[in-house]
Amino acid sequence: MLVVYVDDFKLAGPKASLPELWKQIRVGLKTGDPAPMGLYLGCYHDQSTRTHPVSGKEVNVLEYNMESFLEACVTRYKDLSGVTQLKRVATPFYDERAILADHRKEMKAQKQTAPGDLSPAAAAEAKETKGAPVKKEMHPYAARVLMKLLYAARMARFDLLKAINDLACFITDWDLVCDKKLYRLMCYVDSTKHYRLTSYVGDSPDKLRLHLYADSDFAGCPRTKRSTSGVFFEVVGPNTSVPLTAISKRQRSISTSTPEAEIVAAFLGTTQVAIPSLSLWSYLLDHIPVVRLMEDNQSSMRIIDNGKSPALAHMSRTQGVALGWMAERYREDNFAIDNRDTDEQTADAMTKPIFDPHKWAQLLGLLRHYDPKDFWKARKPGSSTGEPASQGGGPIKSSSARRDPSTPFRRRDRCPTTTAT
Repeated sequence: MLVVYVDDFKLAGPKASLPELWKQIRVGLKTGDPAPMGLYLGCYHDQSTRTHPVSGKEVNVLEYNMESFLEACVTRYKDLSGVTQLKRVATPFYDERAILADHRKEMKAQKQTAPGDLSPAAAAEAKETKGAPVKKEMHPYAARVLMKLLYAARMARFDLLKAINDLACFITDWDLVCDKKLYRLMCYVDSTKHYRLTSYVGDSPDKLRLHLYADSDFAGCPRTKRSTSGVFFEVVGPNTSVPLTAISKRQRSISTSTPEAEIVAAFLGTTQVAIPSLSLWSYLLDHIPVVRLMEDNQSSMRIIDNGKSPALAHMSRTQGVALGWMAERYREDNFAIDNRDTDEQTADAMTKPIFDPHKWAQLLGLLRHYDPKDFWKARKPGSSTGEPASQGGGPIKSSSARRDPSTPFRRRDRCPTTTAT
């Protein structure tokens, strides 16, 4: 498999075949000598072999390291905003309701202070952040900060997608509340820049599965009342976890119920992520794999199974066609819907702001975002690594158990990756 981005080449395949493949590529092209995987498109790809912290099995590991890129994002924010210090926070979200309540308290307190003096609320905030409140409105610079940060989020920091996309919707309608949210986001980036998106493989192809997580909030945006679709796609096995992509996208129309919003999110994940990937994974796994849609809303699962619902008779033609199309796809052998508990819904991280540090830490584990110093420490069997218990081959509650998708596999050589510029 060859990936070409302008003048950067990344090639993966059987180790014995790589020299001949590079020789053919370099006919008529002048490139540097191929080298082991390292820096590619601003992201360091750290390859290693480690011991799984729970099973104890040896796994091949690839960690996506964007620490230096995120440090550059923080530096840009400080230069443009005038902020000198960022506090340590556990989540990237600032509660807008709390911001408005603090603002009202501040306005009330300002009536009792001399002009130009800090109100008690503002003074307390300045003390808490060590003099780091935003010194000037970020409206002229918001796009420069957010778009640079969005690249890191799409590449290897899926936990930033929701917070960035929420702010990006208001670049042309920026206010001081957005300034507060951006400051909180950059505090989180600075606190977690050492986190890694981690992939590891320790199983044969016949034990691998494709999991598609799709979720939605309901009227989560306090200003537009629109819902947000969240999608997360990965390859899993008893000793395998390979995150492939994630999406956080505000829906284009207002949904009138949670099942309606969930169906829109499932349609997005199926059409834009799952189906386009089937050709590649059918080749890599030597058979057409089953895409399992992980849903935590049983009403949505029943509606997709039936293809209709009296409660959704009001749905427009566009969404009605989407529902009918989904019902047809998930009656096929290579699509299935599985019921997941809300606590194991990975796409939850892309749909709504999470203010609870413990809940957010659990979602980071589900997203495979780890502090490498902590994750690879040995644990007792049954200890939590942030992964669903059913990932390792345990029972999965399924609303559409059909045939056994396993077929004979042809064993493939390991596929080391090299790059050239």
